[in-house]
Amino acid sequence: MTTMKCNDGDIVLKDDGVFRKLPDGRLNRIAPSIAYAADVVEEPSARVFATLVCGTADGRRVELRMQPADFRTWIRFRDLVLNHGYDLPHDPALGKIIHRRLVRNGPGERRLAVHRIGWHGSTFVLPGGRYEDGERIVVFQPLPNGRVGNFASSGTLEGWREGVAIPALASSRLMLAIALAFAATLLRFTDFDNGGLHLFGPSSKGKTTCLLAALSVKGAAERRDMLTWNITEAGLAETAMGHSDSLMCIDELANTSGTAAQVAKRMQKTAFTLASGTGLIRSKAYVNQQNMTDATWRVLVLSSGEKGLNDLAGEGALERLKGEAVRFIDVPAIVDEGLGIYERLPDGFSSPAGVSEAIEAACRDHHGVALPVFVREVSARTDTIAGDIATRVEKFMTGVGVPSDGWERRFARLFALSYAAACLAAEWGILPWTSREAGRAIRRCYLAARGQIPDVENLRDDGIVRFREFLRGETVLRRRRNGSDIAWAPEAVDAAEAFRRKTRDRGAHFLIKPDAFQRRFSPLTRDLLLKWLKAEGHLIMETGRPLPTIQARVPGVEGRLRYYAVRAAVLRDEPHG
Repeated sequence: MTTMKCNDGDIVLKDDGVFRKLPDGRLNRIAPSIAYAADVVEEPSARVFATLVCGTADGRRVELRMQPADFRTWIRFRDLVLNHGYDLPHDPALGKIIHRRLVRNGPGERRLAVHRIGWHGSTFVLPGGRYEDGERIVVFQPLPNGRVGNFASSGTLEGWREGVAIPALASSRLMLAIALAFAATLLRFTDFDNGGLHLFGPSSKGKTTCLLAALSVKGAAERRDMLTWNITEAGLAETAMGHSDSLMCIDELANTSGTAAQVAKRMQKTAFTLASGTGLIRSKAYVNQQNMTDATWRVLVLSSGEKGLNDLAGEGALERLKGEAVRFIDVPAIVDEGLGIYERLPDGFSSPAGVSEAIEAACRDHHGVALPVFVREVSARTDTIAGDIATRVEKFMTGVGVPSDGWERRFARLFALSYAAACLAAEWGILPWTSREAGRAIRRCYLAARGQIPDVENLRDDGIVRFREFLRGETVLRRRRNGSDIAWAPEAVDAAEAFRRKTRDRGAHFLIKPDAFQRRFSPLTRDLLLKWLKAEGHLIMETGRPLPTIQARVPGVEGRLRYYAVRAAVLRDEPHG
């Protein structure tokens, strides 16, 4: 059948193919479907592409992008579609008519094409998504060879809550990792910098489990798929752009090659690069095909390794700058020598390894289901979410006693933002935690991280001096005997902040009211003091209790109440033997 006499009006472009109208009115299919959209690309500068949506001979659908001038040129149009599997009619005349019709009809729709995942206006764009944002359509178009995070989903939100989030309540580090994954999506609504946390400690103690739990919030979470610190400098910017407004998890700093000094220098550079939010693109596919030479992102990072960044800097005879230390923060992963990352074992488990194995199995079955719900809730509140975040951030800052000093507040921001994210996720029914549980866990992580900063020795020593002054002060009620009994007036008992007594089993010691201890010392100083008192043997512990307080009976006080019990030897210079 010759088609040379075919007119433009005889060709019909439909969703299920390209048809020629026969003289009797019937439609004869001559090619797969083809249409085009005008894509406006806003990054890094506004550009327009013609994106062809083609069906192929084997039933696939492909999207082909062309420069507008190339699209209008028949030869370039023909070569592109044929090279990508489109079954263009063999008769050039028919092919030219199809091309002419596409050009003349104009785009079927106009779309905003974005290369970064994450927030674009009030829309959170994920790979494979197509979003209606007001009158425009937003689509994600990955760049050639793009390093996009894995946002696959599987299972159910309830399955993820039961298998991952509930067992995480037994570990402050797991709770922080999960909260950080939600926090990354909130950066856009704050003035906070990009940054990261580095979990460090011995291997096989649960660090990787923390990373997998965090990854499961947004997508696939398996060990074999995780990034490692072997990532090249050239790929860092492209990878960060592929994780924008989400969490990058990077496992095993030990995999980084080089001396301690080289690794420390690389980490310093990485911290500042990620925090800057911009970087150079080295891939020729980006530069040549997309006319892009730089990338932008908002990102948080959770990494792991056996050594802390402070330790690496020390081994390499380098000083960690405060600017780096507040961007990439060391967090000790191990909270208990026997339990690793866990403060306790969840019900039904007999070993920390068993808990980690169960959580990792749940991550494989249920992942990528929490983040879409979270960002949908945020998207519905874009007018108010910044204030909601700020309120919770300030609550955390006040609760842990963060000083007003600039670097101290910048150091605490990631923890405060994680707390805010956890509270919001709990409020929206995504996390099965209470705000109090989240606050207690993230506070514990903050104090442990703050304890890694070199100035803590001065803070601790100052706290010890003030603690001894307190025990010698007038608010401590000392033993007075009337016959064989201690006689304390009721009003004196009420006014006292601590009691000094002596028993056969514990010798001379002080019982300190918890509220007095908390009132006199900041959370960081309390944490440092308690660690020192325990290490020096001054703190009288009660077996099986999560807090270092004991039950004791004090004459004049009804019942057996809880006190911090400290041996009187603390007032001497030598430690208790």
